[in-house]
Amino acid sequence: MVKDDYKHDRCLLHYASVHEMMGLCYYLLDPYGTRYSRDFFNMMETALYNYARAAEEETVAAGPAIGGSGGGRPTLAPTATRLATRLCLVLTSTKQMYNNRHMEIADLLASASSHETPLGAAVLLEQSSSHYFQSGMYRKYAFHMLMAGHMFRSAEQEQHAFRCFTSALYVYHGGKWDELHNHLRSSLAAQLYSMGRMSVALQLYAKLVGTTGGGRVSVRSQQKFLSHLVEICRGFKDDALIGADRMWDADDDDGGTKKSNDKSNSTVNAFEDVLRVTPDAMRLLEIPNMDLPRVLDSSLAVSVEDAAVAGDRGATLTFGTVSPGTESVWQDLMCSVQAELRADAENNDDIETVIDEIDKEKADLAFLARSKERAGASAAAPEVRARMEPLTVKFAMSNPLSVQIQLSEIQLVARLTSSENGRVCTSEGAVVIPGKEGERSKTWSFHSSGKAFVMGDFTRTSPTKGDDDEDGDKPWVSPNDDEEGPFFVVDKTNLAVDPGTSTEVKLSICPLVTGDLEIVGVRCKLFNELWVYHPFHVVGPLLQNTRMNRANRARGESYLLKSKIEHDMPSLTVDIVPHGGKGDATVLQGQISSWTLRISNLGTAPASNVTLKTNAPWMNIAQTNRKETRATSHCIGPSGTLMRLPLEKKTAEDGIDNDDYVKSDVISPGQTVEVPVHVRTSGGGRQELYMLFRYELSNGDVVSTALNSSSPSSSKQRWLRKMISVPVYPSLTLSAVLMPSYWKKREHILSIEMTNYRSDRQTSLEINLDKICIASRYYRVQQLPDQLGESDLYPSNAQQQQLYGMPASLLQIGWQERVTMHYLIIPFEDEEEAKYTLSQCHLVGENSNSSGTSLFNESEITDFVCLEHAHERFKTALDAHEKEMARRAAEQEESNQPRHVAQIRREKSSMESEKSGSSHSNNGQTTPGNDTGSQSSSGNGDFVGKSELSYHPTSIMNLCPPEESSSKINVICTWTAFSSGNAEDEVIYGQHHLRQLAVRPQAKSKGCPLTITANHRSEIEHDFTGGPMKMDIEVTVRNRLVESPVEFEFALERQADFELIGAERFRWTLDGGDEIVVPLQAIMSSSGIYNLQSLRLTVFVDNLQVPYLFPFQWIVKVNPNATI
Repeated sequence: MVKDDYKHDRCLLHYASVHEMMGLCYYLLDPYGTRYSRDFFNMMETALYNYARAAEEETVAAGPAIGGSGGGRPTLAPTATRLATRLCLVLTSTKQMYNNRHMEIADLLASASSHETPLGAAVLLEQSSSHYFQSGMYRKYAFHMLMAGHMFRSAEQEQHAFRCFTSALYVYHGGKWDELHNHLRSSLAAQLYSMGRMSVALQLYAKLVGTTGGGRVSVRSQQKFLSHLVEICRGFKDDALIGADRMWDADDDDGGTKKSNDKSNSTVNAFEDVLRVTPDAMRLLEIPNMDLPRVLDSSLAVSVEDAAVAGDRGATLTFGTVSPGTESVWQDLMCSVQAELRADAENNDDIETVIDEIDKEKADLAFLARSKERAGASAAAPEVRARMEPLTVKFAMSNPLSVQIQLSEIQLVARLTSSENGRVCTSEGAVVIPGKEGERSKTWSFHSSGKAFVMGDFTRTSPTKGDDDEDGDKPWVSPNDDEEGPFFVVDKTNLAVDPGTSTEVKLSICPLVTGDLEIVGVRCKLFNELWVYHPFHVVGPLLQNTRMNRANRARGESYLLKSKIEHDMPSLTVDIVPHGGKGDATVLQGQISSWTLRISNLGTAPASNVTLKTNAPWMNIAQTNRKETRATSHCIGPSGTLMRLPLEKKTAEDGIDNDDYVKSDVISPGQTVEVPVHVRTSGGGRQELYMLFRYELSNGDVVSTALNSSSPSSSKQRWLRKMISVPVYPSLTLSAVLMPSYWKKREHILSIEMTNYRSDRQTSLEINLDKICIASRYYRVQQLPDQLGESDLYPSNAQQQQLYGMPASLLQIGWQERVTMHYLIIPFEDEEEAKYTLSQCHLVGENSNSSGTSLFNESEITDFVCLEHAHERFKTALDAHEKEMARRAAEQEESNQPRHVAQIRREKSSMESEKSGSSHSNNGQTTPGNDTGSQSSSGNGDFVGKSELSYHPTSIMNLCPPEESSSKINVICTWTAFSSGNAEDEVIYGQHHLRQLAVRPQAKSKGCPLTITANHRSEIEHDFTGGPMKMDIEVTVRNRLVESPVEFEFALERQADFELIGAERFRWTLDGGDEIVVPLQAIMSSSGIYNLQSLRLTVFVDNLQVPYLFPFQWIVKVNPNATI
């Protein structure tokens, strides 16, 4: 009853006391039950609320006497606060009365701590966190436990503060509350630092400086972390070393409250074993897994040291722009190289054989890929690498702090086990073994790298064990004191990383002995004082070999940082250097440039069998004294794009270099050879030239060439990729039309049209035409005279050049100017021996017609024609084969049923019979083509073997075969231009060509396969008083086809002005190349001009009748002759 009086009198302290007594009475009515628990809790809640209000009034009235006026904690608690604290403690002891009310009790305890002293507040907050934990509010539990730790630390209760911080650490570890977690660790680190527990404080500070979200921590706090870390390492080395040993477990992120796992213990025990058996050894402080600087393990990449950066070898102008290229194209080129080399080793350059080898190579690669996928990690193995060949490790390194960090002596940490004696050389752990001081500054240099290598810090070598030695008896030694020296050397670098930035770091390591190499991590010095080590953690590939592994997403072992070091290997680099030291600014279609392939061996072993494979027949290696049957440009195989590079090296006498070259099949280490090549660009727009170099390890004096041995193992051969992107501008277009001559048998008229479409600049776009060359074995060419004479009404630029003092040896045509020249194609006489002839017709000049049979001086003109001819035939056959394979695969997929074994055997036997029949029928002969000059893709068997009667697919004889049935010619137009239009500028040389123009079709013809000519008098006088005039005429019908017969009908149409007497209609069949002469007689009754051509031929083709009328005029002028 008195509570209302206290309430009206605003005696809050007494009012709260009455409610407290009433609550206790409810509790005593049923101390073991929950009958009055609700009333009890309401009374206690009201009492605490009024105690808090009373405490606020007492605090305001007392003022500075009890402290806390500035917002801090009071040094002396008011009476009401003490009563509230007592009531809270009573409340927490009556468990039966607040059953299932842990959340409300925790809130009351937290609110009651607001006006308490630090010690009282710490007790209340700790009690409230316990109730939060029981109610399932774990984050509130950790938060209030963290505040309780701060209150204990304010009350100078260090042990209790450490206990609270540690209890809260488990909740925030591994969650998404990074800021709170870092705050908790910083508080715990400061607490341990003040308590003198330096080992655990070192762990926490090391984790703090490498945490994410460093920008949320003030710069002052970050500097304090670094300062405390350095002070611990300076003044408490023993404790710091204990803390560093606990950090070898990368997953130990709980401030040292979790015990180190077996891996951590084994690592530390290995260091202790070295110290135990090596008396002079000592261990320095090195902090692992600190993440400062932070290394992104997912960005790790290991590659062979790029030899292109091995020092400054002078300015080399490259041809075009270097690009990485497409991986699929590189794989196709590699398959083609292996296939052509295997076919060449068997003395067989047949196209079908090479295509079969390509299919086998692709099938083997697909099978190997499937086997690796099925086997998973069990099929993986370390990469095989060469001794004394530097490896480059690239990774991203960042600074998570807001202050700059200075890193020095950044180096790789590795372990190498020798394959000869099993000794281990490692730089793991900061274990120092004293050695010779003079040897520590020794440096190593290698041809393939421009860096200076040194022995890594803390490198040591295991002892040599005999048969009677026990494990661990002999001491480890320093490589400086060992006869074998270090097993590997590394390079070092210094780096300053700005706040919040990331940079790419490239470090190198070079193995000096054979064995198993594993790169385990990277170490550096922080602020040139503190050693820091980061072990690499690479995630292995997903295992797909079993259903359980796929379901559990199990991963295998990663071999990215592991290598198998074997014997020495060559390492070639290729630079494309322009001849004369100046490259062309622009590249035109058909332009021929002189370049030099500068090949350098930067490895440690000699290289041999250097071959070059390109994706287009752009390159030609000039040869002298080449026979017609020999390959062009040292080509291997029928593709025309695989060539063996002739290696020549300069000789020196008495220490003086001269210009004499000696042929050699081997490039020794440190040697550089130069191979001159001619490059002819084709196509339009941006073209990509892929160059794939293949070379092998030379085995002493015995060189295993691909011609006399099988393909070497993959560990003894290497590839070098180089892709160049070249913009090609238009220059000249060349077209030709062949028509039979109706004046003389077997002669033809060749009309060549040349148009200037050059567009690489705005002005000075002239092109100078040099000459027209015809390569053939059965025809020679003769330029028709007076084609640029003064009779033209409107002389062209080319004609004015000839008439008014321009250069007399070249014909210049301006932009978009067109010139058409006509030539007479004359066959050799039958009694003449078939010999390859290159007819040359200068467009302007007295010596416009010349021909020669010498191949020695004119081979470079036809080299690119031979290469393109061979490449086109190979590409056509390969494309047809791929289309056929795709069609079969589509049919198989549509059927959705596997083929029977008998069906597969029948198809295989039929294919083999077709191949054998084709090879026997085409042995040493070319395949007939159509009248457009392109050869059939079915005729792939140019020759079998390399007998004396055979010839290479890229040879002159294959371009102009000795078979008389292959009546084709090759047209070549050479031209020149100036790079900028001035005569004193560099001259650009080029050529365009048309291949395999059919002079006489072999089996098919787009037009009429027959030609007709007439032999008659063109003018005659006659006295018509004696009767009509009779004139004899002979009509010759000739079969243009070489091999196919033609059946036709000969018919004369009646004319009103004259009459033809003779065989007016008959049916006949002419074999290939045959002709028939039909004698006729023309009767005319008056004078005048008559066109005697009234002939119609009907050709019978596949039960069809195709009539042909000829637009020719056989003109006869008849003059009257009156007798007197």
